[in-house]
Amino acid sequence: LAQALVEFPGPDPVAGLKEAISLLGDVLMVCSLEEAPREWAGAHLCLAQAHRALAAAEGRPHHLYESLSHCYQALRVFGGDNHPLEYTRVLTTMGDAYLSLHSAERIADVRRAIASYRRALRFLEPTHDPHDHVRVQNNLGLAYSLMGRFDAAKEQYGESLKLVLELGDPTAIAMVHINIGRIYE
Repeated sequence: LAQALVEFPGPDPVAGLKEAISLLGDVLMVCSLEEAPREWAGAHLCLAQAHRALAAAEGRPHHLYESLSHCYQALRVFGGDNHPLEYTRVLTTMGDAYLSLHSAERIADVRRAIASYRRALRFLEPTHDPHDHVRVQNNLGLAYSLMGRFDAAKEQYGESLKLVLELGDPTAIAMVHINIGRIYE
């Protein structure tokens, strides 16, 4: 039942996945590594898949850490020599979790950067330190580009370009043009 809930969580995926996690926790209460290693490892693999899916459904990376923890438990039993199918499922689940974890952390970091740059620009007047203003505005444009918000990035780069053209700084002008070009790559 728990495996079915992981693969087909129903109309409310979060509730279905949480139910699967609860059921699998019950399985591990009565199933030990020593007495039933394959079932124990299978429960951990299923928990890993459930937590990975729950991370995607809820957008919470802490479930990815849970997924990885259960993958490592499953690897105590499943290996390429003795259980190749389960082993590849564990490795695939691990790869998906790591890829998602990296993405989740990167997006959160970029969002924090955008908030910081926007706060900085509220207090940083172009007349006070125009070069620093251009740098912050360019970095904000870069952060928007990384988030796929290309219109917002173009707006920041456009404002930077106006300022660097007034300053007549050829290096800064080139930097802004390079960043604008990267949007169209």
